[in-house]
Amino acid sequence: MSQYFAKGRGRAYLAAVLLLAGCAPSSHLLGTGPVSGPVVEWQTARHSVEQGKSDPVTLHGTMIEKCPTAACWFRLQDKSGVVKVDVKGAYFTVAEVPTGTEVTVHGKLHKEGDEWVLAGTGLTY
Repeated sequence: MSQYFAKGRGRAYLAAVLLLAGCAPSSHLLGTGPVSGPVVEWQTARHSVEQGKSDPVTLHGTMIEKCPTAACWFRLQDKSGVVKVDVKGAYFTVAEVPTGTEVTVHGKLHKEGDEWVLAGTGLTY
């Protein structure tokens, strides 16, 4: 093995590994993971809740707005529309996540008055 590194191949190999590791997509987890399950559109999840199902769901979309003071909620837009995601019950905020970021969020969908809200438990971006 020392002959391998002595010929300079080891440095080239190490540089290639570090370069490839730097190109890997990074993923940040907020809240309690894992964010799992099949990703569904929010309108599909809403329809399921209206039909009496209350299972947690996983949604994917773009964060288009967030609470300007505490970052304890945000609005998620996917192909089917926009839904509010409340994360204060999961004890994390989205303060460090820029608006326009694609996120995947897991939680339970429910209605608060006239508005549908996903009580998020975990988020990746």
